[in-house]
Amino acid sequence: MSKFIDRTGGRYGRWTAVNYVGSSTWSCICECGSTRVVPSRDLVAGKSKSCGCLQRELTGDTKRTHGGSSSRAYQIWVHMRGRCRNPKNERYALYGGRGIDICSRWDSFANFISDMGEPPANLSIDRVDNDRGYYPDNCRWATQKQQVHNSRSTKLSDDDVRSIRADNRPLKVIAKEYGVTHTYICNLRNGRIRPI
Repeated sequence: MSKFIDRTGGRYGRWTAVNYVGSSTWSCICECGSTRVVPSRDLVAGKSKSCGCLQRELTGDTKRTHGGSSSRAYQIWVHMRGRCRNPKNERYALYGGRGIDICSRWDSFANFISDMGEPPANLSIDRVDNDRGYYPDNCRWATQKQQVHNSRSTKLSDDDVRSIRADNRPLKVIAKEYGVTHTYICNLRNGRIRPI
């Protein structure tokens, strides 16, 4: 039988042993204020270092990379990445599918915010050159009107418009061919919009 060791007041991670309970267990208090009965062997071996608060903090720190996941800027960043990198995204064909990429620096949301700043109200991300990807020197915060004037759909020629209106193929097929949305093709066919 092993000799009894008085651990009262001993520190084990965040635990402080308060008093011996019996059967090789100790009543302990955690730095956060929680109390629990902990086996002596777990204290000594370091298997129990806290009531669980330490693990929650460590896990939280690894997941908390920027603290902005509920911000509008973060949503813009997520959608930008989806359009360019996720073949299942409904807009992928118009972006990643035609070679629009994102600079590797912007794999980090923190870098994206550092380069672009928070989006001003009523503005969204826009590529100055529509045939280039999302790079700091090619992106700006723009109004809806600026984006419409910069979109590929505004660059359709009169011949393109006539061809689209006469084309009976499915809208999605035509949209993919011209690099515009199928909604735009539908509205163009029905005369609800005119190319600028």
